[in-house]
Amino acid sequence: INFQYIDPGKPMQNLYIEIFYRTYSENVLVYYIFESLDDVREISDDFVKDYNDERPHVSLE
Repeated sequence: INFQYIDPGKPMQNLYIEIFYRTYSENVLVYYIFESLDDVREISDDFVKDYNDERPHVSLE
């Protein structure tokens, strides 16, 4: 794994992960209280599947 750092206060340098994280936070982290690491994995896997395959992509409209 090669770590790459962005400049402090420059979220636009990492726009795609910032958008993904905001969407994940708004749709998962505020709604679930995880009881185990397996819960995190299962719910996160479901979210990623929906995020990548099922939700409408605004840029494709």
